[in-house]
Amino acid sequence: MSRSHSFSVEVAGAYNVDVALMLQHMCFWYEKVVSDDVNKFKGEYWVRMKLTQMNHQFPYWGISKIRHLVDKMLDEKLIKKGEFNTKKNDRTKWYTLTKKGKNLLKISVEKSPKKVTAEIGNNKTAEIDSLTAEIGNSKYKEVDIKDRYILLLEKIEKIFHY
Repeated sequence: MSRSHSFSVEVAGAYNVDVALMLQHMCFWYEKVVSDDVNKFKGEYWVRMKLTQMNHQFPYWGISKIRHLVDKMLDEKLIKKGEFNTKKNDRTKWYTLTKKGKNLLKISVEKSPKKVTAEIGNNKTAEIDSLTAEIGNSKYKEVDIKDRYILLLEKIEKIFHY
């Protein structure tokens, strides 16, 4: 299977295709850590990335080109850099999207979980969001949501005879 890359035409127009590709790559990983609710430091989500890892994703660029692109995005205030490593000799950098970067990529700056509410009979309702589920008076953590959601759908199917 071949790998492919995509980018925002707006970012490419405002900067260039290389910046657009690298920013889209950062966006992918940023959205992943936000979704997983990990790597949160100082109230922000951060992506841990080595230049060599980026070189693996972009084999057509050398390390110096990648360093130049990261520096350009830092200078343009599209991303910012941090160091949150537990080992002092670990020099791996951490990156996060700035408000300017998020706005450019049209990423919501506030995390608001989507909620689904359904009536499951006998005047009971179930409400499920991306982090927790509440059915009746019971709360379930994220790991239970898929099972509860499937159960809820089965109950809805029985009620409405789908």
